[in-house]
Amino acid sequence: MCIRDSFGADWCGACQELDRDVLSDPRVVSEAQRFVTVRVDLSSEQATDEKWALLKAYDQPGLPLVVLHHSDGSEASRITGMVESDAFLKLMDAVR
Repeated sequence: MCIRDSFGADWCGACQELDRDVLSDPRVVSEAQRFVTVRVDLSSEQATDEKWALLKAYDQPGLPLVVLHHSDGSEASRITGMVESDAFLKLMDAVR
């Protein structure tokens, strides 16, 4: 099974835009059914030291972060900002 790790927060404008315009696109939602989605909420009331450590483990300085993993666990691609739905779908399609 492929994995999609997603880090975001309610105070992150780019995260909200990605959620609203890309991750909720019906085509992306449909393609995401073959992924196990792990959502890490770093909103002020939800953030913990453990969650920030997960983000740090990806050597990522900020949000948003979406990491797509192949079924063998290797990283396929990383999204660190706004992308269009078509580009996101192309990245998802390449994950096996």
